[in-house]
Amino acid sequence: MRQNVDLPPQQSRAPQAASIAVGALVLVMLFKVALPLFISTASVKLNMERALSSWTGARAAIAGNPDISFWPHPVLTLHA
Repeated sequence: MRQNVDLPPQQSRAPQAASIAVGALVLVMLFKVALPLFISTASVKLNMERALSSWTGARAAIAGNPDISFWPHPVLTLHA
């Protein structure tokens, strides 16, 4: 005897792919906006001054605060 089995209708993967894309975009934006808030520019400045002083043998000083950016790639801009 043969039984009829009801299979669920195939659903489009487009909504799932769109949800993943939106989630990835939100994560990227949070990373871009929030990550600089968690990194102390004063600590970065002090460490860079120490590293430069060690490399050059002279006292290095960085004026102002460094600018940190993570998009599209990490960049640290120092002002002399």
